[in-house]
Amino acid sequence: MLDTIDAARRFVRSFVTRTQRGEGGLAELTAIVALRDDLDRAIDDIARHLLAHDDVSTFEVGTAMGITRQAVAKRYPGASSLRVGGQPARRR
Repeated sequence: MLDTIDAARRFVRSFVTRTQRGEGGLAELTAIVALRDDLDRAIDDIARHLLAHDDVSTFEVGTAMGITRQAVAKRYPGASSLRVGGQPARRR
């Protein structure tokens, strides 16, 4: 899947370069904004899935997204499958 994401990144760089050369205009800007909205939805869907199904912590998702674990918990309330408060204490 990372190769597909890299290809998308190359496409984005390509149309930015073409715009800087004078190609495109408002229609392209509108299309890029729509693409950003699609990416935001994809990020949210993937983060929710990871939190709910992959035993991934809010800290790990936050690190990947460049935000705090508190911001993740606020953005995706109740999405985590992990127990609040950490692991149970181990008694000796």
